[in-house]
Amino acid sequence: MRAISLTAVALLGAALLAPVGTAAAVGETCQGQAATIVGTPGGQITGTEGADVIVTNGAIRVDALGGDDLVCSTGENGGVTYAIGVIVVLGAGADTFIPSERDNSTIYAGTVDGTDTDADVIRVSGEGLVISGMAGQPNADIIDLVVAAGEVSWSGIQTAPGAVSLGRNGILGVRSANGDVTVDASGTVDASGTVTGADTALTWTGRLLRLVFTTSAKYGRFTFRGTDGTERVKVNAPMTYDRDIALGGGHDSYESNSLGGKATRIKGGDGRNRLLLDLHNHDRVRVDLSGSRVTATKVGVEESVRVRGFPDLTVAAKRADVIGTDRANHITVAACRTTIKGMKGRDLLSAEARYRDLADPWVRPRCSNYAATIDGGPSIDFIEGSSGDDRLVGGRGRDTIAGGPGKDRLIGGPGKDRVSGGLQRDVCQGEKFRNCEKRI
Repeated sequence: MRAISLTAVALLGAALLAPVGTAAAVGETCQGQAATIVGTPGGQITGTEGADVIVTNGAIRVDALGGDDLVCSTGENGGVTYAIGVIVVLGAGADTFIPSERDNSTIYAGTVDGTDTDADVIRVSGEGLVISGMAGQPNADIIDLVVAAGEVSWSGIQTAPGAVSLGRNGILGVRSANGDVTVDASGTVDASGTVTGADTALTWTGRLLRLVFTTSAKYGRFTFRGTDGTERVKVNAPMTYDRDIALGGGHDSYESNSLGGKATRIKGGDGRNRLLLDLHNHDRVRVDLSGSRVTATKVGVEESVRVRGFPDLTVAAKRADVIGTDRANHITVAACRTTIKGMKGRDLLSAEARYRDLADPWVRPRCSNYAATIDGGPSIDFIEGSSGDDRLVGGRGRDTIAGGPGKDRLIGGPGKDRVSGGLQRDVCQGEKFRNCEKRI
C-alpha cells in the first residue's frame, strides 16, 4: 500500500502557510448546490461543524470537520494541474466526496486518527486512496473507484447500504487484529469477491489487482483464493500467523515480511508467478524452489514452510542460499552473502545490494561488505553480481556474466560467453571480454 503518513505531513506543513478557503462563494456549485466554501489553488480549506458545500478549486488539503458535508474536487481547468493531489479529511457526519480527474488524492472517510462511524459516499478517479472504517465496527461507506489503479484501505464490518467497487484494476487493503480472515476472489476474473473475518467483512465488485492484508494478531490463519487473472497478494503479519494461499492461474505474485506459522501453505498456480520475501532482518534464508521449501532463521529460531508454483523469486536477508528449478527462473537476491545455484532453465540470476523495483521499497540488509557465489547451470543464463567480491560461473551454454564494483572472478565455462568486469581488478574466462584485468 502507499506510504501516506509522510505525504500527509508534508502537504499539511505546506498548507499551513497557504490561505484558508473563503466561506463566501460566488457562482461555484457542487452537484447543483451552491458552494459555501471555495478553496484557493495550493491552499487549505477548513469547514464548519455544520453541513458545508465545499469546492476545492485546487486546494491541497480539506478538513471538512463535522456535519453532513458535500465536497467537490476541482482545479484542473485553466491549464493548472496539482499532480500531488488533495488530502481530504471528511470528519464526522454522513459526507459525500465527488472527484475531478485529479490523481493521487487521499480521502479519509472519518478523521486522521481513525475515527469513522458515519456512512459516507466517496467516488475516486485516477490513483486515489480511500481510508475507510474502524476495526470491528460497522462500516456503511459507499466507495467507487471510478477508473483503474485506485486503492481502498478497509477496516470494519460492512453493513447496509455499504458497497465497494474496485473499478478495473483496484487495490484493496484489509486490516484485522483478531483471528482468521478469508479473502475469496475466485468467482470470475472481473466479478466480485468477499472478505470474511471476526473484525472485518466486505463484499466488493470490480477487478482486484492487488490485495494487501495486515494483521497484528499473533495467531490465526489468512486464506486467499485467487482467479485466473493477474493478482498480487501481500501479507504483513507475525511469523506465527498461518497463511493458506492459492493464487489461481494468472501471472501472480505473493509477498510477505515473514514466512508464517507451521501450517502455512503457499501455492502459485499455473501461471508464471513470483515469490517475494522481505526477510532482511533474518540471519539466514534458504530457498529451494525445486524442492518447494523455504527455511528462515532469526536469532536462532528456525521456521520452514512449503511453497510451490513459483519459478521467480525475490528475497532479502543477511544471508541467502537459493536453488532454482529446471524451468527458466528469474531470481533476485538482496543479501550480505548470496549463493544461487541455477538448474537447466534459461535463468536470470542477480545479486543486488537492494531491491529497487517495488512499489513499496525494501529495507537494505545491513552489511559491512557483500559477496555472491552464483552458478548458472547447464543452459543460457544471464548472471549479475553484487557490489562486493563475487564468484560468478556460467556453466554450459552461451552465458552473459556481469560483475560489480568488487574484485570478481567471472568464469563463462563451455560455450560462447560474454563476460564483463567492473571497477576493480577482475579475473575473467570467456570468449568476449570487457573491463577484465586478467584473462584465463
